[in-house]
Amino acid sequence: MRITITISSVVVGYVLWRIVRNPPDLAPAYLWGIGLGIFLFVVTSFEGWLMVSQGSHAVGAANDSPGLPLVNWSVTGGDLRVAHFIGLHALQVLPLTGYIVAQWNRVSTRQSLATVGLVGTA
Repeated sequence: MRITITISSVVVGYVLWRIVRNPPDLAPAYLWGIGLGIFLFVVTSFEGWLMVSQGSHAVGAANDSPGLPLVNWSVTGGDLRVAHFIGLHALQVLPLTGYIVAQWNRVSTRQSLATVGLVGTA
């Protein structure tokens, strides 16, 4: 798993580098959503690598400690899966947000970029 996480993170990081060096002709908000989503994915992929390398997703609690319904994230200590989850889904949510706000005619480019940034920050 460690090897797979490393390879996927490096490949997606390379895609980000290519997008930054030679941006495709897309609406600015859409391009910002793609770039920010990829960046967050790469950063939080290292959470996955950390979980595999230490053999645990829990921080300050046992791996089998009580968790939240559905996701089973720890309620008694820290859980690395939260940041990992957010980063993986940022790769989906942020480009989609950028695409949607770029289609709105009532929103300026600046407002659409700010919307993507706000969703990325959230």
